[in-house]
Amino acid sequence: MAALTERNGFESALLAVDEAIRLQAKDPESLKSLHRRLFTDVPDLPPLDASNDIPLGNMTPLRNDLAAYDLALKGGVTNG
Repeated sequence: MAALTERNGFESALLAVDEAIRLQAKDPESLKSLHRRLFTDVPDLPPLDASNDIPLGNMTPLRNDLAAYDLALKGGVTNG
């Protein structure tokens, strides 16, 4: 709380704590993150125009079969 007060004042720190309570955040890192989100000047970005197709280039398509990953995580060998 003291560190947040030093950055933006006591009222700002209280607002961050109120928001943390509302979101049920219980750890100090969440409180710091909320304070940064509330009081950092982040520019508004225009919406991304996703109407055009995004070129994939030489990208390899992802496989949807996660069984190979499950097997690898269990120490097995995959053939893919």
